[in-house]
Amino acid sequence: MKILFLTSWYPTKTNPAAAIFVHEHALAFKEADMQLKVIQIVAEPSDKHFYKKEINEFIKDGIDVTTIKILSRAHKLVNLFWPLYYKILKKYYYKNIHSDFKPDLIHANVIYPAGILGYDLSKDLSIPFTLTEHWTNLNWVFGKPFFKNKAIKAYKSASKIFPVSKFLGDQINAVVGCNHKTKVIPNIVNPDMFHFKAKEPQETIQLLCVTNFWLNKKKMHKRPDVLIEAIKLLEKRDQKKIQLTFIGRGGKQEILRKEIENSDISTRIEFLGGQPKEEIANRMQKADFLLQPTEKETFGVVIAEAACTGLPCIVTELEVLKELIDEQNGDFVIENTPDHWAEKLKKIIEGEYSFERESIAEKYQNRFSYSTVGKSYKSEIEAVLE
Repeated sequence: MKILFLTSWYPTKTNPAAAIFVHEHALAFKEADMQLKVIQIVAEPSDKHFYKKEINEFIKDGIDVTTIKILSRAHKLVNLFWPLYYKILKKYYYKNIHSDFKPDLIHANVIYPAGILGYDLSKDLSIPFTLTEHWTNLNWVFGKPFFKNKAIKAYKSASKIFPVSKFLGDQINAVVGCNHKTKVIPNIVNPDMFHFKAKEPQETIQLLCVTNFWLNKKKMHKRPDVLIEAIKLLEKRDQKKIQLTFIGRGGKQEILRKEIENSDISTRIEFLGGQPKEEIANRMQKADFLLQPTEKETFGVVIAEAACTGLPCIVTELEVLKELIDEQNGDFVIENTPDHWAEKLKKIIEGEYSFERESIAEKYQNRFSYSTVGKSYKSEIEAVLE
């Protein structure tokens, strides 16, 4: 079966870590022997151009990928105008794809803009379309009538909707009311990287936080700063028993680094910046706990990766994370504050937690694999095409 795979989120040569989870879904399709053509269409900032199209075609991990970039000084306005996106997508499709690759189905990733584009193109081609939803910020679409009405039409027209978590599916269904066509298919964890490995004993307790330091309207949805403040609240003798490593990109990282540069805890915290998946897996296998002080999630890829390595997780108490964490592999922080995190750190230091790492890994190892996810997609799509 032939699938036209639409997205605006996808890894690029300049940013290979961007939206890697969407590429991993494409790899799951490929693993299930579905023939795939990926098209990414996205608006990006440019000081040089008011409007310029840039098209690149390449093969990534055996998948045929085209990126259509709209470079513009007014890229934010372009991003609000899906009819322009659709005009460009449709022209490219009929000129470069239609004669050689006639898809049986369109699969879009994220309702805006790809889901809306998939809906429009499926009507033109008279073929079904399905949609995977990853987005934490659905309120952006549902909060604006101009987008909401079109998004609801797209959701209702989709033959199947695949949220990556039950929590996200409930968000969609509360507005759209399409429970009958919703099927949760999770994000992917590469079992060749994220797997159990016996941990060598170390002098200090190794704590890991894989996060980002990006500001969204001057606010971070991930809160690495809370962990730093929690460590400050510990007694000095307890501070010396732990080592916290941050992995992740973002503008706030350097600010936090400078804030603790000359403090007592500067030797207890390291910032590694962005790291490839291989290094993240290596660090998880060596760590004692993953700490995740996040305030917004739709799935929790990092937590799923940690679970597959057998790494226990202490996380903010969010409904979506209850789909991944229970008493066998972690604990919840009821309020995402330095005081509450300091209490959990104290329990870690005093050895109050006991987890069977190999058992954790065995439970989660195959749940998020390319094979498992790919088979789920193939079964659902075959049912649609029948």
